[in-house]
Amino acid sequence: MRQRTLFVYALLSLSLLPTVASAQLEQRNLTQENRQLKEENDSLRQLLAQYEEAYASTWDALVNMDWEKDFEMEFGSSDILNQSDREHTEFMRLVRGVAPRVASSWHKSIDEQVAVYLGRRKRYLPSIIGRYEYYLPVFRTIFSKYDIPEELISLCIVESAVTTTAVSTAGAAGMWQLMPSTATRYGLRVDELVDERFDIYKSTDAAARFLRDVYKGLGRWDLTVLSYNCGAGRVRQAIIQAKGSAVVWDTAAFLPAETRRYLPSFLAVRYVLGEMAEFGIQPLTRTHRKVRMVTNGTPTSVDEFCEGYKCALSAFRECNPHILTERIPEGVSVYVPN
Repeated sequence: MRQRTLFVYALLSLSLLPTVASAQLEQRNLTQENRQLKEENDSLRQLLAQYEEAYASTWDALVNMDWEKDFEMEFGSSDILNQSDREHTEFMRLVRGVAPRVASSWHKSIDEQVAVYLGRRKRYLPSIIGRYEYYLPVFRTIFSKYDIPEELISLCIVESAVTTTAVSTAGAAGMWQLMPSTATRYGLRVDELVDERFDIYKSTDAAARFLRDVYKGLGRWDLTVLSYNCGAGRVRQAIIQAKGSAVVWDTAAFLPAETRRYLPSFLAVRYVLGEMAEFGIQPLTRTHRKVRMVTNGTPTSVDEFCEGYKCALSAFRECNPHILTERIPEGVSVYVPN
């Protein structure tokens, strides 16, 4: 009897072996999956932390800001979204006053973008507009040289929040968010030693020439603004899809979502600049620093250059963000504060 019982137990044990092995394998898989999920969550938290840190100073170009989420948080917080037809007419009169070459007809997306800038972004506007006004004399001189309407200078607010060292996730850089291919096409140096997309003067000159060339091809400044975001080729294709409509919003409807928001964002910026006193926005102003340009004749170190020109290192770095290392290559333009 006992032998028979032991035999039955042995059979049961053998029959349970696959189940035990399967359970152990499942447990190992779960442990591995949990470990993988933890790694993914840690990576996501690090990424979100990086985005949050970057957002503290600028927006879209630096952190690829989620416009939809930003808008959802602020939608309805601005009275401008509940205007009557008569108020819309007055609103567009103000917009055309500050963007006469770009603004045409009203579109609800302009109101939406005004709500964004007067919502969570409003706290950044005093410092951003302060930087904008600081560089405005330089921008005006360069844009007027190429007959670019002054209102288009405000693209640098939309692009980079007027941040000289801004770099987007797509690889665009500088105040004007030029891609490497565009920068080199307009004669800027882009390499590991020098990136002239950060050169305030040369990058502005390149951006102005780019706008001039696009306008020559399209003949309209509102379409030129759209092209600055997505390229003239995409805009030409959208014009065909819109059957040549003279209404810019018809053309924009065939462009990517980011570009559809780009023109309204630009017009919203122009509106806010024109009405900032009304909204209680006081720019943080500072006296414009005068500089003189010198061409570095021979390779030298930044320390040697600063010593030779009696220039503080902090002032040198502020004026020359395009010099990426401690060495200044031969033939590079260097700006010395007076």
